[in-house]
Amino acid sequence: MKVRLAIVGAGLTGCELALQLAARGVEALLITPDSATIARQHDHKPAILPLDSRLVQFPLMDRSGAARAAISATPAITLLEDWVCGLDPGPPIALHTRSGQVIQAEQAVLAVGSFLGAVLHQDGEHRSQGREGEPSDDQLLLRLSALGVPLERHHASRPAGPSWHAYLVEYWRIKPAGLDGYRVRAVPGLWAAGACRGAERYWDAVDEGRELAELLASSRELA
Repeated sequence: MKVRLAIVGAGLTGCELALQLAARGVEALLITPDSATIARQHDHKPAILPLDSRLVQFPLMDRSGAARAAISATPAITLLEDWVCGLDPGPPIALHTRSGQVIQAEQAVLAVGSFLGAVLHQDGEHRSQGREGEPSDDQLLLRLSALGVPLERHHASRPAGPSWHAYLVEYWRIKPAGLDGYRVRAVPGLWAAGACRGAERYWDAVDEGRELAELLASSRELA
């Protein structure tokens, strides 16, 4: 499969990016392991998002379902349910998926959130997964490291509440030294946004999707 732009990850950042690009007439392939969980947040109350966000228009209590319906109905966005487990530098960048596909993308965006090498610590147990049971992106993490992308360990936590347990999730993200704005220095044509780039609040993760859409839509790489 050959595409001009592939977005790896359909969390809040990836969905915002895809919708903002579509509004600017840019087509994108949006890749997620599970289309039922796109635009999902991991807190127990709805996130407040920027007013210029595309996602802010969706109902607070069903943002994931509304985003999935909107993306499915947008001709400029192709939603692919698969797992990206590796990449080779280009041009074009080759994204390798668990199903055996090789996607050749002129440009690619990492919007994989807090799942690079994720380890969940909860109730005395330590599991290789994200906060909602999503698998950790271990193979992609190893490939990025092999390509010379500098990475650092980070964590996010939440105290216990009335209907949920406390947790701490550790994950890897790209070091600032490995970035030129949203570009990943070690891999030409590769960009990053959201938690894997350093965003820690949902507001910031969504805003990065919007800002990167503006950059990509006006860049010569996609002209």
